Amino acid sequence: MFIDFDRSRSKYTWRILESNRYIFHIEPSNMRDYDLEPVLMDADYRYSRIVSLFNIDKSRRKEGERLFKYNYWIHSSEIVEGSGLPTEGEDRFTGMGSASIKGIDYVIFKDSWKNHKRRLLHEEAHLIWMNEVGEAPSILNEGIAVYAEDMLTDGVEEFRKKLQRAWNESMVKEKGRLFKLMNNRYFWRHTGSLPINEIGAALVDYIIRHRGVEALKEIFLNTHLNDEAIDRVIEKVLGISVNEIENEITAEMNKQD
Repeated sequence: MFIDFDRSRSKYTWRILESNRYIFHIEPSNMRDYDLEPVLMDADYRYSRIVSLFNIDKSRRKEGERLFKYNYWIHSSEIVEGSGLPTEGEDRFTGMGSASIKGIDYVIFKDSWKNHKRRLLHEEAHLIWMNEVGEAPSILNEGIAVYAEDMLTDGVEEFRKKLQRAWNESMVKEKGRLFKLMNNRYFWRHTGSLPINEIGAALVDYIIRHRGVEALKEIFLNTHLNDEAIDRVIEKVLGISVNEIENEITAEMNKQD
């Protein structure tokens, strides 16, 4: 069950809005929701918070000379029909986004755009980080986006409580699971049965707290999405194995009680 955003992009005539950092391509039916434009115009503020969190310097003179704007597509809800996603009931689909080198795609279904600011920030974090240092295996890709989403939406205290609950419920019972989650297939296969995004965010949080965001950038710069040896990259950069990291995170989570 997925939405083919690529196919949708060539299907519609788009209305264009611009901010300092984004070009928004909006399928016109979305303009019926008067909350959309304020949510989009707030994207520049979210951008400034994300680059500050990631320690990305966008104030440099050279950065100004090569300033470019990210593309952002706001799709028609029509593309949800026939996608196989649930559109009725308590667990019905309300929205989905994707970030890639092309930009951000997002669609909502029978919902208001004001309910999706958090998820938009998540995709924006993906995009900004990806353009800075590229991608890594999914545990780190999702981890960095959830890290930004939760830190900037909920704050440090609530974020750490959330990580503690997720980690203690899913990682303590089976040692060595963090290493297994380095594999993309294993990671995505456990969607729903494990809080995989929170586990990824706990790993990202650990790296940033202990070694700084620059160490995390170095890991990303030396790996790629389908790297099956990401554990070796992490160990080379941090000087500690993935299993040792798992043990240290578990110990830290227990200290928070």
